[in-house]
Amino acid sequence: MIRCASQLRPLPIRPRPRPGDTIDTYILRLAHASHLPAGYLRTYLSAPPQHTGQPLLSRLAALGGRTELALQQVLADFRCRHCERPLPQPAARGRPARWCSPACALRAFRDRQLTPGQRTARAAERAMTACGRCGAPLTRTGRGRPARWCSPACGQRAFRDRAQARPNASCFKAKRSSAGPATGCAV
Repeated sequence: MIRCASQLRPLPIRPRPRPGDTIDTYILRLAHASHLPAGYLRTYLSAPPQHTGQPLLSRLAALGGRTELALQQVLADFRCRHCERPLPQPAARGRPARWCSPACALRAFRDRQLTPGQRTARAAERAMTACGRCGAPLTRTGRGRPARWCSPACGQRAFRDRAQARPNASCFKAKRSSAGPATGCAV
């Protein structure tokens, strides 16, 4: 006998979903509290009659004694973990998607490798909207590294300004010229 989600009875022990829980972690906690194998419960929550694929939120809400809306607000499986865009519809089989694209997966991996100070610096760099040298507005292409300068000329001038501000500024000029090292330079 196949029961639809409205005919399912709630499990006797129903832990509340925690903020940040995924569907899988909530199913594990629900199965553990009800003394059921997690694989059995995950299969039972999938679409009947084959009971394959992703667990249905309506069936999970019925067994957990919650509303679908409450689970959607608490469970974190419906948005990309990096850019917060909605995820594409999950495939019938396999692991659920955590990112909306391979580019987001790569960015998330790289962000996990940074220290907290580097993360804030990168966020500030992404938010730049004006040229770092002349203040002209920057155009965003959406691809590659965000621009810091409005033109290659501004980037070159900023590089030269930074080189002049270094303690061995005369060494920088000497290395670029073919005349030899400048006086007072330790090359």
